[in-house]
Amino acid sequence: MTEAAAHYRVQESIDLAAADGELPDPGDPEFIRQQHRDHYAGTSEAMLTARGGGWAYLMTPSEWRSRDEHDVQIGRHLPPSSPRAADFMAYFYARFAFEPKDGMRMTAVGAGKAKPILAMATAHHRFNWIHPFPDGNGRVSRLMSHAMAQKVGIGAHGLWSVSRGLARGLDQGEED
Repeated sequence: MTEAAAHYRVQESIDLAAADGELPDPGDPEFIRQQHRDHYAGTSEAMLTARGGGWAYLMTPSEWRSRDEHDVQIGRHLPPSSPRAADFMAYFYARFAFEPKDGMRMTAVGAGKAKPILAMATAHHRFNWIHPFPDGNGRVSRLMSHAMAQKVGIGAHGLWSVSRGLARGLDQGEED
């Protein structure tokens, strides 16, 4: 299955859950891990092989980076060390929970109805900064952002998606 087809399949499941009123909190690490697991369901060993600077290993879908050998560099960015990825994701949830539990509250900037919309953008950036998985973080962050948009009630029912918006212009040779 191609990555685009996998992404579409998982995004469709988010849309169906939202339509049924059963979409979990998109900021919950367990929801995020499930999106990673669902995206890689039925894929080849080649797609599960994370590679970089002379190393390669088989990743397990939904598992955070946790060992020193999982440390990565994305361009000039050095994400938090792998053994700390789970701690950063726990704090991520404390900051970006759409449905806070046990005394948690969304603390992202903004007030009123604008707060969850601003949280979507900051959560998307922070998630990619943490880079919790060995691979697939960009795909999962777009799925998470799509779920957040659905949760806030600004989903476009398939007419537009974060992924489609980010991909605009790529066929004309534009770069990030």
